[in-house]
Amino acid sequence: MKVSCTRGRADGWRWLVTGLFGRRRAETRRAGRDRRSAESVEALETRLALASGASLVLDINALPLGADPASYTVVGTVAYFAAGDATHGRELWRTDGTAAGTSLVADIEPGGAGSDPDGLTAVGTQLFFAATRAGDRELWVTDGTSAGTRLVRNIKTVDPGAFGEPDFSSRPEHLAAFGGRVWFSADDGTHGRELWVSDGTAAGTALVRDLDPRGTGTQARPDSGAPLELTPFQGRLFFTGVSSDQDSIGRVLWSTDGTEPGTVVVSQISAGKGGEPGDLAVSGGRLFFAASGFPGTREVWTSDGTGPGTTFLATVRAQSLDPLNAIYDIVPFAGGVVFSGDDGSSGHEPWFSDGTTAGTRPLADIAATGGSDPSRAVIVGSRAFFAASNAALGRELWSTDGTPAGTQLVKDINPGAADGAPIALAALGGTLGFAADDGVHGREPWITDGTAAGTRLV
Repeated sequence: MKVSCTRGRADGWRWLVTGLFGRRRAETRRAGRDRRSAESVEALETRLALASGASLVLDINALPLGADPASYTVVGTVAYFAAGDATHGRELWRTDGTAAGTSLVADIEPGGAGSDPDGLTAVGTQLFFAATRAGDRELWVTDGTSAGTRLVRNIKTVDPGAFGEPDFSSRPEHLAAFGGRVWFSADDGTHGRELWVSDGTAAGTALVRDLDPRGTGTQARPDSGAPLELTPFQGRLFFTGVSSDQDSIGRVLWSTDGTEPGTVVVSQISAGKGGEPGDLAVSGGRLFFAASGFPGTREVWTSDGTGPGTTFLATVRAQSLDPLNAIYDIVPFAGGVVFSGDDGSSGHEPWFSDGTTAGTRPLADIAATGGSDPSRAVIVGSRAFFAASNAALGRELWSTDGTPAGTQLVKDINPGAADGAPIALAALGGTLGFAADDGVHGREPWITDGTAAGTRLV
């Protein structure tokens, strides 16, 4: 895979960085949910980049498999990414958009094995990430130089030995920037997987709070707080995590100011059991999320950051054996959120909530039967774009303004019931870039202004 970037067009660079090299996170997050499998993009990245005014910067790996660059993260005027070559394996690279300015940052795991960096997160002028050296996966930080790339702290020095082979990797995950520090989940071998924070120094890297104290000793891995979806809101960091110090045990909504006493449960959601909140999104000055207030249900909730201000909005799915799959891909839009919802009768269809009960509703029954399985929406101006399917049109590009009347097909790219199968949707200035197959040219780059006439092959 070649590394490409646009020349003289910031929006094009943003499209390349955020839309093409993210390993299709939005398309693959349904894995294990018995959803439509993610469409292959194969060599699409290079072709889209070249079609959008980009040029080859550097052929990192001349072998046919390519470098597979991914996880682009910008710090200042430099983009960092993970890529592999035959000499170093998969390591951290950087580019300023020129061949001379594209280079390996550091060979963290010497030889061809590679350190497999991921979770790249910018905090000020530093880049944090997880990487593996000598079999241990820990938190690393870089200032962009080889000398300035270092292990932050060896978090896991104790292995409870409950699962066979010794494991001294804390495996930092879910990295998020907030308040000039990086926050993440990690397992120190004593407390289980819990919430940690770091300022980039060993001394400044610490456990925030043991959310689930049951996760100690040999029980560290099965019982832990397992924080997810770290989301800055109202000057605090919100997340979901397992709690065992409330009236019941389960996943609940938490927030923290970075101190142990300041890390508190915002709402348990459901009495007698954690409400399993998920898909946190901030929009219109409120926090939106999905949760189950009652067994077998899945609902839209909102919060102002306080317990009393955390309220139920509307039920999307009632009486389901698998309610957690009823709502996903909540995206901020028009002061509210757009998401995929399954009410139990129509299948997954596009929904919108403006933060009120009356304003939380399905936007369209696109498929009529079975659900249209809308992809994660991408916002361009006043419209949200997504791919959706039905029997008559196949899988094509749709958009909405947040109203039923304003939810419409953009264009039947592959006419009739065949799939245009739009993927890799990304904002490109005031337009949407994506890849699709019109049945004639194969999968190629397309662009749209939201109208059928303005939707064309690049």
